[in-house]
Amino acid sequence: MSAAEAAVKRAQLVPTDMGVFGAVDKAPSHVCRQMVERADVFVGIVGLRYGTPVRDRPEVSYSELEFEAATQHGIPRFMFLLDDQAVLPLPARQMIDDEYGRRQTAFRRHIEEAAGVTAVRITSPAELEIGLYDALARLAVPDDEVIARRLARDRYAGLIAVHQRLDYELFARYMEAASRVTMLSTWISHLDRLEGALLAAIDRRADVRIMLLNPTSSVTRLRDEALQARGIFTLDGDVKDQVEGCLDLLQSIAARVDDRKLANLKVKLFDTQPSVAVYQADEHYLVGVFLHDRMAVDSPQFEIEGSDTVAARVYLRECDTIWEMADRLNPRDWRTDLARIRNRH
Repeated sequence: MSAAEAAVKRAQLVPTDMGVFGAVDKAPSHVCRQMVERADVFVGIVGLRYGTPVRDRPEVSYSELEFEAATQHGIPRFMFLLDDQAVLPLPARQMIDDEYGRRQTAFRRHIEEAAGVTAVRITSPAELEIGLYDALARLAVPDDEVIARRLARDRYAGLIAVHQRLDYELFARYMEAASRVTMLSTWISHLDRLEGALLAAIDRRADVRIMLLNPTSSVTRLRDEALQARGIFTLDGDVKDQVEGCLDLLQSIAARVDDRKLANLKVKLFDTQPSVAVYQADEHYLVGVFLHDRMAVDSPQFEIEGSDTVAARVYLRECDTIWEMADRLNPRDWRTDLARIRNRH
């Protein structure tokens, strides 16, 4: 840590870590995410031991939680991995993690192979200080891409493109390295085109949230009538059938997921008409609107980059609001849970 702090201070920046948080009347996970969100740069120094699982999300460590938060908010991430061949003057018991070693190996592999960052392996504090200072110095000189992104964020609320309709292939690519995926729509037309990406995301323990319209809701009938009245509903079956088709596919996906990873697939049903359909993979958003004369996937899709932008905050708040209102169900046995939800209401 001292080498990293020295590099940060040489770059005339101020380091922040858990050691300076102090006593706070909030959960440690909340404080960690909040401090990351306030940072200009996230520096991850990942060793061979897993560390402490998060109290309210035991499937991830605090390092994974902070890396996830930085990714979701589009914060530059400089990742340094202790080389497993490094010779260190430490007792063997401090290097071997018998309890969570596999988790740490998976996290390190995710950083190197699928997280969308270029990680650097280090063998000494000197290498860390030199590498971090160099990264921070280069960050101070923005290139054309950085300037363009700043313009998109500051002048255009994060909007970087407009697509004629939902681009499934584009969203699947964004999902490849995402640590958090959110889908909000009445139903997800052609969900099968995202099936492989969903399975891969769940397998690497990404947090996947899917919100669909309750197929027994009165809102389902209203949406069905709106589409039928204009003669543009060309799919087989009505809205109820489409939602249940999505649930059947999610049930199939859940059946192929390891029990230990199933908790990462969270499915809820809502009983309201959302204003937008949202597809989020970390800092990437595709947002469509619900129009009376077409399905949301066939309406223009606004592509937004950066969870800290004005537009992304609005749409993420909409997702969080509906998530809190919606009913959770087990994707492996959704029919039983749907009956329970219907009886409760």
